[in-house]
Amino acid sequence: MADTNLGTTPTKVEKLKERMRQKQGLPPANAPIRSCTPTAPPPPATVKHACGHEAPFREIAKDKFRNERYQKELQRPCPTCRQANQEANQEAGRKAHEESQVKKKLSFKQYTDPGTGVGYSFIFHHLGVAQWEWSLVKMANSQEVGKGTSKNLRKALGTMNEILSKLEQQEATPGPTP
Repeated sequence: MADTNLGTTPTKVEKLKERMRQKQGLPPANAPIRSCTPTAPPPPATVKHACGHEAPFREIAKDKFRNERYQKELQRPCPTCRQANQEANQEAGRKAHEESQVKKKLSFKQYTDPGTGVGYSFIFHHLGVAQWEWSLVKMANSQEVGKGTSKNLRKALGTMNEILSKLEQQEATPGPTP
């Protein structure tokens, strides 16, 4: 008879455990387990962007920044408008660059040797990315003394300085004239 009584009535230990669970705010031990994660509202299928167009909102699994992404999308233009704006800006930038290249004049710098009074003109022309064309002209008779292209402006200046020093040496040492 004692065996039938054991399964139906809780023991003192079980009662004590149940009271402790109630004090701590925990569910009863025999209660069904419920999900602790609150359910989020269903995500909107589309977003109305700042430009007025609607576009689908890209969902990412386990995205903890979803609300921030959604708010940001509300403030931005739609992808098609962003693409159109980018192409227009690139075209405008390309046109402005081409116009500035056309308007760009050759840069001149003159060097005159104070001892001899012989003047030289340095002419630089920027050909594009890392390309320079240069020429060295003797002003007295408009004779081109040196010309070349270089990827580095410093190297072009160094080359012109070498040519100038050779010319100065030639002019300083009088040679036999035919």
